Amino acid sequence: MVSCLNPAFRFAGQQRIWAAYRERAEKLNVGTENPLLTRYIEIVSLQAQLSSILLSTLEVPQADSDRALLSYFNGEALRPLLALAVCELTAMGQSQPPGESLELLEELWNQVEDFAYPRDFAARLVLEVFATGLSTLPHKEIETTPDHCPHCGFTILCSIAREEGMGRKRSGQCSLCSSEWAVARLGCLRCGEQRASNLPVFSFDAWMHIRVEACDSCGGYLKSIDMTKDAAALPLPDDIASSAVNIWAFEQGYQSIGNSLFRL
Repeated sequence: MVSCLNPAFRFAGQQRIWAAYRERAEKLNVGTENPLLTRYIEIVSLQAQLSSILLSTLEVPQADSDRALLSYFNGEALRPLLALAVCELTAMGQSQPPGESLELLEELWNQVEDFAYPRDFAARLVLEVFATGLSTLPHKEIETTPDHCPHCGFTILCSIAREEGMGRKRSGQCSLCSSEWAVARLGCLRCGEQRASNLPVFSFDAWMHIRVEACDSCGGYLKSIDMTKDAAALPLPDDIASSAVNIWAFEQGYQSIGNSLFRL
């Protein structure tokens, strides 16, 4: 019997997330079809395929709780995944051929380069699959700002609200490795503003579990997913399904603190 503490077993378990993302996206896309969700369903299906290949070819590294997550990079394991992602995205009709440079992939992983859309879209899909799998391995957290993941260092996607005791807890959700981390219940995660008068929160009838946490001090906003109102919500597909919220926030003069898949 394989122990659930075995790194390879834990790595394999992350493969289920792509099926869950696709199922949630398909459910959200019933009725009035959302073009972004329709495209995302194709993309998350590709990521499930990439995850399956990675699981069958990657020799899971010897885990060490003193190693940072970024130190587990394995370019050779990712080379065939990147080639496949480029091929599939081209077949999907991506307007600009995505990059296929392994050197660029490593620079993006180490955040030497910033993701450029659509050039680095294939690389991003591959790195999301890799980082999500690696996030289950023992590793040390890194020092970073509240709007960046302490596991891999990448930008936040959104915040998540859950019940805790008699109140709520607030977490950040990573845009790359899907990890969560605890953040302050009140405050702008970009500039640290704490005054409630400068932190308006907006809700929407069409998405009862989605809110916009804005900051009038720095002009940023972060999408929040309230799991107390929809326990079935999943950050990435629900973020894409509510893309109109991003457009609304932009029209109000706010700039996104989070980093969404389609760079909305």
